[in-house]
Parts: sequence; C-alpha cells; structure tokens
Amino acid sequence: MSFITHFSRRFLNIPVYGGPYVNKGWAHKSKGPKDLEEAAGFYKKTLESEVTEPSPFHVVFRYKKGIIPWTIKVKLRHLGLHGKEIGYPVLIPNTPHFNALLWDVKHLIKLAPVTFPDGLPTEKDIGATRLCPFTGKFEINDKFRVDPSRVWADVPSDFYKGTI
Repeated sequence: MSFITHFSRRFLNIPVYGGPYVNKGWAHKSKGPKDLEEAAGFYKKTLESEVTEPSPFHVVFRYKKGIIPWTIKVKLRHLGLHGKEIGYPVLIPNTPHFNALLWDVKHLIKLAPVTFPDGLPTEKDIGATRLCPFTGKFEINDKFRVDPSRVWADVPSDFYKGTI
C-alpha cells in the first residue's frame, strides 16, 4: 500500500477503491456493514438493482482523430466510422462480432446503449419513431408520423413557390 493510499484511508477519511467486493469504499470500520450477513444483503441488493436487460443496439460516436494504424482503420470502416467527420452517430447491433470490433477501437469512440421506453417497435410503428442520438432513446409517438398525402404530394407547398 502506498503512502498516499494509507494516509487517505487513515487520516482524511477518503473512500479508496478496494476491489469489487472488498471495502466498497468505506475508509473506517465504523462505516459500512457490521457483520457478514449484513454485507451479503447489501451486495445482493446492489447487484439485483444493477442487473438489467442488455440493449439490442448501441449508438456509437467517433470522438478522436489522428494518425492511426491501418488495422484500426479497417475496423473503423467495418463499423461505419471511417469518415473524416467526428461526432456522427452510427447504430450498431449488440452482437459478439461487433462488440469485438468496438473493443479494439474503444479509445476512439463513445458508446451509448439504445433504450426503448415505449417498448420495441412493431410494423405499424414504422414512420412514427425517432432515435435521439445523444441520449440513445428510441421513442414511438404518432406525432412523429408524416401524413402520406404530404409525402407523395405532386404539388409543392406554397413555400417553394415563393408566395409565402
């Protein structure tokens, strides 16, 4: 144990990371669980609250540029992040193949899971969905739907005619 770690634990009462199941950030024995049964209940409660269903997709941004090896460039091309633009979101499925590619370029990207607060979309939801690339929320709402008569209209709006 280094002097800084020892000093911060002993005198400053600063929580120090002691591993996933050891110490849990408590610097003194007076804080935290008193016995093993209480500690087991605490860890079980925290682990149960953290377990969620994994997202089927990731939203990935490239946030770092620079001179990189050709092997990394090939992996970025497979992911669709090879362009010169930074901050352009890409939707990538959560599969072992793509996760391995993401692991190799983790120092160049930022990743966010896609969440579905309104449930997974169905065929009737096509055209009424929106993905926020910054938060990863995939929303379904009929307000997002465009009227089919406007989509396939032969007559341009008055805005394009110059009468407005």
